[in-house]
Amino acid sequence: MWISDPDNHLKVYANLFVSHWTMVWDLAEMREDTLHVVASRLFESAVAREWWKVNGQSYCSSRRRKKFVAILSDECDLAALAARPSSLPTSPDPLPIPPQPTSSSGSRSRTLVIGVAAGIGIGILLHSATRRRRVMCLVGSRS
Repeated sequence: MWISDPDNHLKVYANLFVSHWTMVWDLAEMREDTLHVVASRLFESAVAREWWKVNGQSYCSSRRRKKFVAILSDECDLAALAARPSSLPTSPDPLPIPPQPTSSSGSRSRTLVIGVAAGIGIGILLHSATRRRRVMCLVGSRS
């Protein structure tokens, strides 16, 4: 049963990171080289490698995602090969904290701020227009 798995919280942590990377990848905000770096850091952990071997294919839902899964699978395999020569006893190792993916351009954050501000402005305009229309309907129905 998965609840009794002592590494369950580490697997949830790995899932959280990979899910976040998947979203960023789907939005085309993560470059391949960045994905290679963050995946190699994640798969330094035997727990993360084990989790990926069991669950990795569940992320494969489109042609673009197949590339994502292939990159992570390659990095997982490379990390497993690098870990093999070690003769130290295996114990649950904490997952390394991978770097957060960065956007390929500094202007993206400015674009995001402008987009959020525009969205708020449009929301305010729509709210006030809807409110005026309600008042007009109420006034018109009394006549």
